[in-house]
Amino acid sequence: MPLLSHLELEAKAEGRKEGRKEGRKEGQKEEKQAVALNFLRMGLSPEQVAQGTGLSLEKIQELQSQLEGES
Repeated sequence: MPLLSHLELEAKAEGRKEGRKEGRKEGQKEEKQAVALNFLRMGLSPEQVAQGTGLSLEKIQELQSQLEGES
């Protein structure tokens, strides 16, 4: 196998690996936000939601504003 083809294959494999990693990370972030929204709907305080989800208090406040805008 020519060296260039081998390097191209390695680069493609690395790119796919990084893409999967980023996709999982984005999915986890979306899941945390969905859980946070549910906690807020249940009446938990923003501080409790931040502690329970690991999201920043600022992000929880953004989500709370989003919920208030839906009403």
